[in-house]
Amino acid sequence: MANSSKMGAPKKYNKKYNEQARKLCLMGYTDTELADFFEVSVRSINNWKKDYPDFMHALKLGKELADAEVTASLYQKAIGYSCKETKIATTEGKITDEKEYTKNYPPCPISIKYWLNNRQPTKWREKVEIEQSGSVTTNIMPVPTADSVDDWEKQAQAQQDKALSEV
Repeated sequence: MANSSKMGAPKKYNKKYNEQARKLCLMGYTDTELADFFEVSVRSINNWKKDYPDFMHALKLGKELADAEVTASLYQKAIGYSCKETKIATTEGKITDEKEYTKNYPPCPISIKYWLNNRQPTKWREKVEIEQSGSVTTNIMPVPTADSVDDWEKQAQAQQDKALSEV
């Protein structure tokens, strides 16, 4: 696995890497995974991005297209979709009938929630914020210390009685 502490001369950049990197980014590769693929450090990948604009452009093309396709898929799953499928019947290993039909996939609540949480966080956020004014009193009873179980029970009861009388 590639890491940033590789010793020796860095691997030389090759313009053939542009197309390879674009295709890898289409498959969702991160810079760390690209470094591993090209057998260089992440620092080398970052240097190549700075020093070779065509390499940087290839990465952007691949990552942006992959992100756009995933976004479109998430959207379709959130609103539901239909697609054509073929049902095949067989008898003794031979196809006896084929029928094309439209399969409907309903909206997915998890996709809806994810989309709305990210697209409209002020309306659909997960975290509930509560504003409070004034003070909050917390009564935490200390653990009694005693030499015997009987003494412990007496001290615990006394602390509980005291706490209840203060409420």
